[in-house]
Amino acid sequence: MKRTLLLAGALAFAAGCSGSGSSSSGSTSGTTTTTTTSGSTGSTTTGSGSSSGGTTASSSTGSHGSTSGSNGSSGGSTGGTRACTEISFGQFSAFGSPQQGYSFGSTVSPSLGDPNTPDFSSVEFYNLDGGVYSATGSFSLNSTANSNYSTCTECVLLYQDSYDDGGAGKIYFQTGGTMVLTASDNSTGILHGTLSDVTLVEVTIDPQNAFTSTPVAGGACVHLASATMDSPATGWTCNPAMWGDGSCDCGCGAEDIDCQDATAVSCQTCAACGTGNCSDIVNASDNSQCVATSTSSSGSSGSTTTSSGSSGSTASSTGSSSGSGSGSTTGSDSGSTSSGSGSGSTASGSGSGSTGASGSTGSSGSTGSQPARTLTINNYVSWCNVGENSDTPVSTTPLITTYPDGTVVQLHGTPANGTFIWGKWQGTDNDPGSAPWDTNADTTVTMNGDKTVNVCCPFASDGSGCPY
Repeated sequence: MKRTLLLAGALAFAAGCSGSGSSSSGSTSGTTTTTTTSGSTGSTTTGSGSSSGGTTASSSTGSHGSTSGSNGSSGGSTGGTRACTEISFGQFSAFGSPQQGYSFGSTVSPSLGDPNTPDFSSVEFYNLDGGVYSATGSFSLNSTANSNYSTCTECVLLYQDSYDDGGAGKIYFQTGGTMVLTASDNSTGILHGTLSDVTLVEVTIDPQNAFTSTPVAGGACVHLASATMDSPATGWTCNPAMWGDGSCDCGCGAEDIDCQDATAVSCQTCAACGTGNCSDIVNASDNSQCVATSTSSSGSSGSTTTSSGSSGSTASSTGSSSGSGSGSTTGSDSGSTSSGSGSGSTASGSGSGSTGASGSTGSSGSTGSQPARTLTINNYVSWCNVGENSDTPVSTTPLITTYPDGTVVQLHGTPANGTFIWGKWQGTDNDPGSAPWDTNADTTVTMNGDKTVNVCCPFASDGSGCPY
């Protein structure tokens, strides 16, 4: 997993904007003024700085202005130690895709800035060789490698005032603490472990300098006493990426954090339980469980019938002859053979026995239900909006939906905003299997099996950014 992919969404938005919004510290022009108060013997000094919010700046705010400008010097040398705000993390879930890898995020409380915009944590893992991270054990968050975002392998960040367009008011990065992992895999979205005694300080991150993080002088500080990281929840049996993906997925062995409650009424998908209405195949009061159903029955056995042949009739007084009769038939499935027989009396005449009655035909077994097919759409760094059939296009990734076997799904793609242009699909009906792939904004995918579709909208400036 590449470090550039995780911040690409926010940075790409900043590249095309000059700072039209506002944050708790940035002005509408992208210029920030920070005031630092010295200790008891120092004077108050004011400094200022500005940043355009472009990709060449080390701003963390995107269009909302930089986290801070350059700071004025402190007035004295006896200033006290800043206090850190105590915070807590909520339930974790994975975000990303199999192509770019997964990070893990949670809500943060209490609100650190604007109460109307959310704060969230981001736990990220990197192998120095760029491969899959799947380590277990105890890790210090202030080791030499983990002391900077550009080199960390176990990384904890916090985004204050995160906006829908990808910007954030402030970014925080670890300076101390311990992470213990019992399971992890950033290629499939699995994380189980704990965090303890974690300190995070306000930083800027420079994408033009290997994503080096630099603490903001006099910046904010937060402290996390402990947190449990479980994504997905213990007992989850569905695709890990479906946990916390924005859709209430039922029948997966553990209640999805996307569900409003534990009832079947909350379910939005329930392919794990088969096909049909979720209210019919999901446990009414525990939507993590399916209702046991039978989808097929065997054919009933054919009945057995036996008839003996009638005796041969008497003819003359001398001579001998035997009469015989037989009948044989077999019912389908397990119908048995029936037979008839008969013998003639002593005479020169002859006779035949009657044919035995045939066994009845077994009824055929009923046909099982058609399998559900899963469509997974990986929207590269959420640079596109994607719609299925008549649904409103969204930037959610991965977008996971189930359909009956053979369904032809209509797909519609648009750029997420003016920073991007329409790009291409992979894995659709119109995909030739190589570049330029499927460049139709409107296309289809036929669900004759589980399907994975990739979509990417590159930068409008030069058409770059897509990995294929």
